[in-house]
Amino acid sequence: MLKLTSYVLGLALILAAGQASAKLIVDTGVPDGTGNLVVDASDWLAGEFNLSAAQSTITDIKWYLDQATSGDQFSIALYGNTSNNKPDTTAELFRGNAVYSDTGWNGLSGLNWTLSQGSYWVALEVLSPGISAIAPTTVSNHLSHTAFNDGGFAGYQAMPLGFGLQIQDSAAVPIPGAFWLFGAALASLSVIRKRRAV
Repeated sequence: MLKLTSYVLGLALILAAGQASAKLIVDTGVPDGTGNLVVDASDWLAGEFNLSAAQSTITDIKWYLDQATSGDQFSIALYGNTSNNKPDTTAELFRGNAVYSDTGWNGLSGLNWTLSQGSYWVALEVLSPGISAIAPTTVSNHLSHTAFNDGGFAGYQAMPLGFGLQIQDSAAVPIPGAFWLFGAALASLSVIRKRRAV
């Protein structure tokens, strides 16, 4: 029983070390609610972000939303970037449907969207009636380029719009705590091996 417990502990430490390496590569912060962007049928709201790593794996994308009805659906899509920093709607890379639950962070989790180094656009899209979400503003960390329009990206905004957006990457460099956990996991497994040899 002791061997099994030690083995489970070792595996848990290794898993914890791996999880600790993920980080938010985009975090605009929680909006202060001083303004709102109403996103309803056929509206798009998007922001540009940059990836510096040779390869990144996006696992979570969350928008800070308010005043929708629980259960309403919306889409989150990733697009390429044009030469003049606008979303390239002809180059859709990924898409997923999300469900609004309550005021706060709503979106997609458990993704495995792999991207190479470069600039991309993430969009919140309402393509059919049934949701009228509010994206509260203003945030502490504005994105450099944003887009918002009723019915498409024609209303591209050069000035940054403030909205809550979080993007998490699993391929981030591990934080020091992750190294400590990984070392502890290896030490634990080493002890287990020595006990088995005795």
